[in-house]
Amino acid sequence: MLDKRRVRLVTELYLYFLVHIFFKGFLHPVWFFNSVRRCVRKGRKAAWIDVFGRYVPSNYGLKTVVHTKEPSLSILKKIKLVLPDDFFSVEPVSNMGVSFKQRILVVRAGAMGDVILLTPIIREIFNRRGGECSIDVATRYPEVFKNSPYVSKVYSPSGLRKSRKNYDLIINLDMAIERNKSMHITTVYKFYAFGVVEAMDDQPELFSTLQDKLAIQELIKIFPQGYIVCHNRDDESQPYRNVPLKDWKKLLQKVSEHTGLPVLQVGGKGDVGIEGGKSLIDMRGKFSLQELRALVASSKLFIGTDAGPLHVASCTSTPIVAFFTLAHHSVRQPLRRDLANQFVPITPQISCYGCAKEYPFVWGFECRRGDAYCTRAFDVQEAVEASIGFIN
Repeated sequence: MLDKRRVRLVTELYLYFLVHIFFKGFLHPVWFFNSVRRCVRKGRKAAWIDVFGRYVPSNYGLKTVVHTKEPSLSILKKIKLVLPDDFFSVEPVSNMGVSFKQRILVVRAGAMGDVILLTPIIREIFNRRGGECSIDVATRYPEVFKNSPYVSKVYSPSGLRKSRKNYDLIINLDMAIERNKSMHITTVYKFYAFGVVEAMDDQPELFSTLQDKLAIQELIKIFPQGYIVCHNRDDESQPYRNVPLKDWKKLLQKVSEHTGLPVLQVGGKGDVGIEGGKSLIDMRGKFSLQELRALVASSKLFIGTDAGPLHVASCTSTPIVAFFTLAHHSVRQPLRRDLANQFVPITPQISCYGCAKEYPFVWGFECRRGDAYCTRAFDVQEAVEASIGFIN
């Protein structure tokens, strides 16, 4: 019996293709006729590959339309005749000797953690130009750039499509990581953005306001001895990233018992929450990214999995203990300023650990064994000892 999720996805693809091809064929009948003729000539298998290997991936969903074309000098000369003399005024020259700031667009739709790891690249783009640039970002996670001094405007992917703004430089990082799974995410971004992989400040950052910090300081007054922050995802679509509930509960209870500190459970409302009285406190769904950063920054320790909150914690100097499975920790670990000893990866005791870099598809991850055993091959005691070691 076919998996229900697979049936739903395949049905969705078929319906999309049929509806899309009907409307496009109606508007462009000659193109439709020639496409059908080519498919018939190629044969069933080749036509199938063309449709679902090339055509559907290139046309599925909303496509971003980005404008880079500037008006020509000739049309500006003509328009000048009907506009006031002072319309084309001379722009003041900056300290770098340029008259117009470069307009830059950086595109990275998701996921949230990947977008957080984009922040040092944005900062570097800005600093290399001495601030003489205007940087826009297109992403599904605009909250990552809230309060950022380096970003002028944030678009959603669909919002970017509606925008009529022109850009001098476009850096498209969608699919960059997916095509380069053996390199650290930040390193991949460096290469795509600058053409080289060189030393720079790799520290990711989120900008908590004074109000964010004061709100968190007021909240944590009830924890005078300090506290620990933790996160474990509960995503059925990606079971290979979830730490089993029994292991997670055992870890949190032991760490809280040995340190005497409460453990604050964060993340979305759908993430893992363990009941544990006063020692395990459920705070899921209560914080913005900037508030979460402030919360982690004031904590004794962050315990997490390979997910967005881990990268929020990377924006602080708080020690981190984190679990990794399909993606090797070397490609996702925190890159911080002079804090190399403040991070301990907990890795599964299995030979295929980090197999994502060898997976042939550019999208997503899959378990070749088919049982996601890496999520059950952790030494929980190793995580307990690493956590206690940071506290004591």
